[in-house]
Amino acid sequence: MKDTITNEKRKKYMREYMKKWYNKNRDKYKIYRETKERKEYMKIYAKKHKESIQEYKRKWHIKNRDKIIKKVNKWEKDNPERYAQLNRKKAKRYQKKYPERVKASNYVYNNKQRDDTCSQCSSTENLEFHHTDYENNKGTTLCRNCHKQLHRGEVFAV
Repeated sequence: MKDTITNEKRKKYMREYMKKWYNKNRDKYKIYRETKERKEYMKIYAKKHKESIQEYKRKWHIKNRDKIIKKVNKWEKDNPERYAQLNRKKAKRYQKKYPERVKASNYVYNNKQRDDTCSQCSSTENLEFHHTDYENNKGTTLCRNCHKQLHRGEVFAV
């Protein structure tokens, strides 16, 4: 009787095999990766398989979220001037793109329209104002956690 190979065993075997092959042929593979033909092929492949590549990247980012956050935080600490410069540019782009939101946020901040407690959980720390209508400055006061949950769709505003 023949042993049946499960899909997981097959994948594990192929992964090990490819690692060995790559380590053995690393120099050849590196030269191949840098050729014009390879670059052209990859451009065409990327256009053809755009959705599957995006899905793969999305799954990878979800899986490696903590790793990415650590790497970004390390970069921020190592490059404080560059980080501050990028934040200023980001703020200017946001102001150009959403002038009504910036105006409404400034109005709330200057006129102290925010309550002293979160309308969802009654917390008194890390309070933010959630706008339901930017033009009329209507909204509710939420703590940072409830505000994040609201934008993710986990909680609904009161």
